[in-house]
Amino acid sequence: MLQDALAAPHLRCMLLRKDSSHSHLAFDGDAVIALILHAIGKKYTDHVGVRAAIVAHVGSNAALASVCLESGILDMAFSLATRNGKLTLVPTKVAADILEAVVAATYNLLGFAKTEEWFEEIARPWVEEVVRKLNF
Repeated sequence: MLQDALAAPHLRCMLLRKDSSHSHLAFDGDAVIALILHAIGKKYTDHVGVRAAIVAHVGSNAALASVCLESGILDMAFSLATRNGKLTLVPTKVAADILEAVVAATYNLLGFAKTEEWFEEIARPWVEEVVRKLNF
């Protein structure tokens, strides 16, 4: 399912551009949200509402907020609120943690229980596959 999502034409531009030092990756927040929603089989037309809810969730959680603070992008939660293709550079050392936080927030929004079992069986494998695909 994730491979299908990564192959989708509207997601091809996402997450793959590294800067010259290879210490950062460029994140397109809209594409990340679309990938997450596609990968879990949900269709949403109101991505603005989904982004706003995830930003609110991340901002209200001290642990997730600290991840965003470390990456220097707390106010936008790695460009989830950006438009028009603007990209935000995120240190690769925190990129996996941010992806993990966003997928967890997304599942929370969709009413899934965020349990240890859920994390180990669903979130962690998904995040690890994304990390492998993006060659972090």
